[in-house]
Amino acid sequence: MGWALWARFGAIAALAGSVPAAAQQFAPTPPMPATITEAAALAQDGAAVANHIGVPEDEAAQQLRLQQDSVATTDALATRFAGRLAGLALRHRPSFGIVVRLTGDEPVADESAMIDGAAVPVVFVTGAAARHVELVQAITAYQAAIRASLLIPPGLGVDQRTGELVAVVSTRDVAR
Repeated sequence: MGWALWARFGAIAALAGSVPAAAQQFAPTPPMPATITEAAALAQDGAAVANHIGVPEDEAAQQLRLQQDSVATTDALATRFAGRLAGLALRHRPSFGIVVRLTGDEPVADESAMIDGAAVPVVFVTGAAARHVELVQAITAYQAAIRASLLIPPGLGVDQRTGELVAVVSTRDVAR
């Protein structure tokens, strides 16, 4: 019985393979999406982000431009405060700005940075318990023990806004 089934399958495969390639029908390739300019992409993204952060679309697009152009500034701040840096985050409300969270209690005066022709506030917040690099080292050192204590492996990371270690756990682990 098995031999007869294979013989039929072979005959069907041979017939299917004998159809000339020109006669075979293929689904048409869908057209590639049109390429849009960087300005159009920022406007489109701005429209999507505006509702999320609660600002008008044009302001959201401007904030995205500032965010994109702030990399050199944030990198320089991270280097300048490497010995105390707990986190570095972008603020979107009440206006676009950079927040630098530092360890220790020694205050640092707020300043502004010129980014894309705009004066962007840079706010320093002191009092974080540990530097970012120390939190990453703690995650590396203790992640196996943390994971072993839970039913479902958590997401582990550093919240740049607060300078704290964050563990995202399942509701099953929270409930027990």
